Amino acid sequence: MAGQRQEGGAKSAPATDIYHVRGPGSLMRTVEADGKKTRVAAMPGELVELTPQEAEELGDLVVQGEPPSPPTPPEKRSAGLFLVVGPGAVKCRDQNDADGSSKFYPAGSVVKLTREDARSLGEQIVEAKG
Repeated sequence: MAGQRQEGGAKSAPATDIYHVRGPGSLMRTVEADGKKTRVAAMPGELVELTPQEAEELGDLVVQGEPPSPPTPPEKRSAGLFLVVGPGAVKCRDQNDADGSSKFYPAGSVVKLTREDARSLGEQIVEAKG
């Protein structure tokens, strides 16, 4: 979102963009509205409007854009590609393997799973992107 020009030829307000609070904690900052300064808090996942300079000062606490969608709960997963996140390795059948036998896959592996395997592995896997 670009800043808007004020009435009477006054200089433009600084350009702002939408960021979301990444956390792990909340974001406390002072905002000015109608000539009054107020302290506001934003929790992880909440959207805030910041200038690029403000975002840079906050570092890794904020990320530009909307927050990512929450992962699908294990009990609602469908068959598909999943990333093993651990801890450790998981034992499952990768549907891309022709022999169909169960193998151990370490964290970082991407495997194609049936609905049943995807649901049974719980928090040890997440849906793979792309």
